Amino acid sequence: MMGLRPGMKVLDVGCGVGGPAREIARFSNVNITGLNNNDYQIEKGNHYNKQYGLDKQVHLVKGDFMQMDFEPESFDAVYAIEATVHAPSLEGVYGEIYKVLKPGGTFGVYEWVMTDKYDESNPEHRKIAYGIEIGDGIPKMFSADVAIKALKTVGFEIEYSRDLADEDDEIPW
Repeated sequence: MMGLRPGMKVLDVGCGVGGPAREIARFSNVNITGLNNNDYQIEKGNHYNKQYGLDKQVHLVKGDFMQMDFEPESFDAVYAIEATVHAPSLEGVYGEIYKVLKPGGTFGVYEWVMTDKYDESNPEHRKIAYGIEIGDGIPKMFSADVAIKALKTVGFEIEYSRDLADEDDEIPW
């Protein structure tokens, strides 16, 4: 969906130990820099990169996604998987992403957000949200509307959006 092509320079924001980065690099033949603030995860991830022969394509570095230490417009594409929800401000992290992304580049994000069906005053809704927040170490989930507004505020144009909780699955979320 992000239009990745061999040789592109890609940033993984909040990469953890780099599992998705290694898979994406292997299957799309791109070069990925993973950004993480956890020394242990960076060390472990770079060990795995070398173990799987991907250390020339994937490298994890320490940094703060609210203050990225990369040159402006230095990545062809950026993605974040269940990471930006930990930001104190979506505009802050999305603004940093926008800054390091080349003009015309793509930002793909897969994130926990609350739908417009969420009712803060409904105890069952709150119980489910709280379980997700505790389980994933999320201070407080933002609504999808807040995330979309933040993306647009910093300059992104949304070309594709999908609510994975609204898939008419046999077993709903």
